[in-house]
Formats: sequence, C-alpha cells, structure tokens
Amino acid sequence: MLIDCLTNDEETKCGVIAVQGMGGIGKTTLVAQVYGHQEVTKNFNFRAWVTVSQTYTIDNVLESIMHQFFREKHVEPNAQMIDRVERIQKIHDHMQQQRCVIFFDDIWSIDGWDDIRVIFPISMCRSKIVYTTRDYDVASKLASEDFVFKLQPLKEDEAWALFCKRAFHGSCCPGELEDLARELVKRCEGLPLAIVVLGGLMCSKTSISYWRMVISGFDSFLVGDQRIKDILKLSFEVLPYQLKNCFLYCSAFPKGFLFRKNKIIRLWVAEGFIEGKKGKTLNTVAFSACRSMRVLDLEGVRSLHGLPNAVGNLFNLRFLSLRNTNVRKLPESIVKLNNLQTLDLTYSKVQKLPNGIRKLTKLRHMMLPYWNSSIQMPGSIGDLKDMQTLIGIRANSQVIQEVGDLTQLRSLGIGDMKTSDGAKLSDSLAKLKCLVSLSMESDESSGRLQLETLNPPQCLAELKFDGRLNALPLWFGYLANLTRLVLRGCKLREDPIPSLQSLPKLAYLWLGGAFDGRQMRFQGRGFPSLIQLQLIGLNELKEIIIEEGAMKRLKLLELRYCTELKKLPMGIEFLIRLQEFRIYDMPEEFLERLGSVGEDRPKVRHVPIVLIDWEHIDHYFSEWRTR
Repeated sequence: MLIDCLTNDEETKCGVIAVQGMGGIGKTTLVAQVYGHQEVTKNFNFRAWVTVSQTYTIDNVLESIMHQFFREKHVEPNAQMIDRVERIQKIHDHMQQQRCVIFFDDIWSIDGWDDIRVIFPISMCRSKIVYTTRDYDVASKLASEDFVFKLQPLKEDEAWALFCKRAFHGSCCPGELEDLARELVKRCEGLPLAIVVLGGLMCSKTSISYWRMVISGFDSFLVGDQRIKDILKLSFEVLPYQLKNCFLYCSAFPKGFLFRKNKIIRLWVAEGFIEGKKGKTLNTVAFSACRSMRVLDLEGVRSLHGLPNAVGNLFNLRFLSLRNTNVRKLPESIVKLNNLQTLDLTYSKVQKLPNGIRKLTKLRHMMLPYWNSSIQMPGSIGDLKDMQTLIGIRANSQVIQEVGDLTQLRSLGIGDMKTSDGAKLSDSLAKLKCLVSLSMESDESSGRLQLETLNPPQCLAELKFDGRLNALPLWFGYLANLTRLVLRGCKLREDPIPSLQSLPKLAYLWLGGAFDGRQMRFQGRGFPSLIQLQLIGLNELKEIIIEEGAMKRLKLLELRYCTELKKLPMGIEFLIRLQEFRIYDMPEEFLERLGSVGEDRPKVRHVPIVLIDWEHIDHYFSEWRTR
C-alpha cells in the first residue's frame, strides 16, 4: 500500500505520506525497506534519507539532502548561512524538475516540519515526501487522512513467532520455558523492538530461575515508549560490568551517528574504561572486553593493518567485516569463531586464509578480495553446507567440483579460471538450483575461456564475467530472469547486442572492453526493460545506432573512453525517457559536436541531466549548465 502511494502516477495528490506509531513499533524498519525497494528505486531518479530526531539543525538537513542528491561535499560552517538560500532553491528546483523522494525519519513536532517544509515545491506531483513520527497530531496535520499509515502492534501469534525466531533460532520453545516465555512476550505488548531485544537477551538461556529474574525485572504496567525504555534498561543491567561504561559512553553521540570501531575503542581507552592487563595492550584488552559482541564492522578503517589474536575470543561473533581496510593477514585464532556467519574481506589486502577456515561450518556469507586477486581456499569447502554467498575464491579442480555440493549457494564469484575450467564448472552449476548471482574471472594468461557447455540455473538474476571470449554462448540469450549483466575484457569480435536484446528483464548492462567491433546496433523493440547502459573502453567502436523503439525505458546512458567514437549515437533522440547522459574521456571531436554551436547538441535537449568531464573540456560547454 505504501509503495503504491509512492509509485502510482495517478496519486498526484499524495505528495506527503506519514507513517505513525509508538516507539519500537517498526516505523523506521518499514520505511527503510520501502526506501530500498526495487519499485521505488525504479520510479524515482533521486532518493534521500534524513534522520531528523530532536537535535536536528536545518543546515544538517540541507547538507544531507544535497550530498545524497548531488554528492555535494561538506560545506564549512562559516559558509552555511550564505549558502542556505541557494541550497534551498537548488533542492526546490530539483524536486520540481525530477522525480525525487525524501524520507524523513523521526519528526517530533510541527515546528520541526515547519523548518523543513520551505525546501519543497508547493506542487509535488512528481516528487514525494515520506516521514515517520510518533505523534498522531503531527501526522494528521502534515498529511491528509488517506495518506497517514498508522502502524499497529503485532498480533499475539506474530509476536510469539518473532520471539521464538530470536530466542530459539527459529526452533520451538522448550516446554519447561513456554509459560515464562509467553509471559515475557505478553509484556512486550506487540512491539517488535521490545520482542527482538528480549529475544536476544534470552537467547541460549535455559535456566528457569534466570527467566523468572528477567520477568520480575520490569514493571508489567508500563506502556508505549516507557515499555521500550524499561526493556532496554533491563538488557543493559545484565551486561557484563566492564561493558556498561563503554555502552553508556555511546549515548554521548547523536542518533544515527556512524561509529568507527577503532576510534571508539581508542576513546574508551582514553576515558579509562579499559583497564590494562599484564602482557597485553589496552586495545587488545578492549577487543577482549567486547567478547559479547555479535557484530564487528570495521569497514573503511584504512588505518587498520591487522587484528589482535584476541578476536578469536569473541565466541558470540556472527558478523565480521574488514571491507576496504589495509588488513593483510587474518589471525589464526579466527578459526575459533564457531558462530561466525558472515566474513567480509572485500577490497581488503588479505591474500591468504587460515588453514582451519573450513571448520567454520556456520559460515553463510564469505566475500573475499575479488576482481584481480582471488584467494586460494585452503583444503576442502565441502563441509560449508550452509554457505549462501561465496565471492572471490580461486578456481582449481577441487573447488570447481566441491562448489556443486554447496546447494544453498545464492551468490558465487570464482576467479583465476583456466581455459578448460568452464566445461568443468558446468556439472557443479547444474546442482545450484538457488543460484541468483554468478561472477567469473579468467586467468589472463590462459587465453579465451570456453563457456559454451555451461548451463546456469534459470533463476539467475545477475551475471558478471571478466575475461576473453570467442563469442557469447547461446545460453546468454535464454536467461529469462537476468536483470544485471557485466561483461569486462571479453574482446568479442561480433556485436553482442543481438544476443542480449531479447532478454525480457535485463535492467542494467555494463560493457567494458567487451567488444572489438566498429559498429553497435540496438534494434527496435530490443531491451524492453533496460534502465541503465554503460559502454566503457570500446576502443574500436566508431558508430552506435539506436533504432526507434529500442531501449524504451532507458534512464541512464554512459559513454566513457571510447576513443574512436566521434559523434553521438545515431537515434539518441528516440530515448525519450532518458534522464541522465554521462560523458567521460571522450575524443575532442565528440565533444566539439556537443558544444554550444555543435550539430549534435539539439539531439540531447530532451535529457534533463548531462554530465561531462568538465575538468578537461570547460571551454566547449561554458553555457551548457544554463540552457
């Protein structure tokens, strides 16, 4: 219903939508799912998410929207007042000209909305606003009654199912605990946050006396927001003593603040919350003190070059991310993390896995450094039966054979494939009935891969391939559910477009160094669902022809570093839904034809956004932005 209000063009009066409910009922969770929903991303050119809360400032709101819409960098405080009117006008104009949606999470008062509403056009038939609030009076005054979504508590059976999923990992509640468990669920009054917190608190607890102690730990007559606070307070009280100060220290930061793990640990140490132990650094002690953690997310901490061996003591850890760090080696102790479900090493410097990694039989998602540096798996992978995502593993005969035993796999990325590996992989892929994403990278020294015998499952939605091919295999054209295709370095001699244009659901096509021919033709009625097309490094390409009716839903077109392409695609004017045209590192003649008096300029006047590499070609486009 909420998604329909956002995406239905007939609902023009639905400019502002409110989601109202008491704290902990799931407003933010629901709206976050809508924000990332495929229908929303497909229907709106620009999206933004702003956490308002009680401590917002209008400049912070403007900065957040500008960054998400235009990727505008941070503005220094002394320039904010000067730029405020200009920023408001820019957002205002953008929402009139484009289809935009902004999600405001946690509006507390009418005053808060009055400060923000000046940003938006009076008429927003193309753009939408969604906000969450606890106050029904706020919701009813900011949105018409038909577009106020009031969330209700979970029903008794729904609440019980959620609690069991959290407390008993989806299993049935033990008989001796059921009466106590149902009493706990009853006191949560159907609030999802309360149920999830209590479920996590009671997870793996089997002592009846402990359950009774928890039940007696909070007031059965509290309601609403106070109920949430009471349950959160209870979960705090049962924390190990050494974690309480560390936890309370986090409350000094504003809502929505993104913590960097190493920084917060250094702050804990500086405040004296972490006591030294003989033979250990304070940071090592801090990691040890966090052994109750289930999530350790160190993504983007570039100063991180390694993990202490104490990380192996985080026996409750389920999620470990070293994505985009400088970590080169994992400690051997990581094989003791028996509950680990996710290991994310994407874009890290890790080159080798510990020998015992195969013992982590609960692993469901393992993302290794990929695209140009896959990792050798030590020993067998056949025991990792729960694996759903396996990205960046290096191909060898054992891996190719055993990957077929991982029947729960949904995403597979395999690198350093040899010429003959394609044929060997066919038997394994035939067993992976749940596979929706497949990435393959060839060993550059092995020549052109042979993929003709591959038979990927029909449910495949995403396919990435990096390496030379003689031709596109015939089965490419029969992937009826494929939505995303990336081909890199294939050096195809024949135009791949005829083999791909009939794919009914293909929405994203990225061709980088994939074609060595001179002409690429998009035939009428081809690519019925394509939304985004990127052509990069096609160095022999001299002509692109777009027939009327081709790519009728295309919204974004990018041309980058096609050194022989001297003019616009013929028929670009037929792309009537094109919203954005990106041009980077193209030949000088191509750019001249797009200049203020160039013959190709009228052909793209219908495109709202044209982005060009301004650093090199400003003199051709001095008036482009004001047209």
